Amino acid sequence: MDKSPSEDMKKVSQKGVFKKYYADPKFREKHLAYMKTKIPCECEKMVTRVNLNRHKKSHIHKDRMKKLNQLEQDKMKIYSSNIKELTEKILKLLKEKENELK
Repeated sequence: MDKSPSEDMKKVSQKGVFKKYYADPKFREKHLAYMKTKIPCECEKMVTRVNLNRHKKSHIHKDRMKKLNQLEQDKMKIYSSNIKELTEKILKLLKEKENELK
């Protein structure tokens, strides 16, 4: 089974060793393919692995995160209001049943 490029990179942590590994065409090809893979960002945008940190600093990411957080807050408000309404209805029904039994 082939090692992933990140496992190879652990070996390459010493100064100057990366250049030696990168000179190997197989390693270089594997490394480039790994860095070009697209991964989902937390803002639900697909970004290449190599640009993830740059993307997280961008206005696009920050704006999307604000919108997602706002949507989440709105959902929570709706859910909490629905829960309050439902609990009030349940309490009302319980009181009615209690009165019927008396």
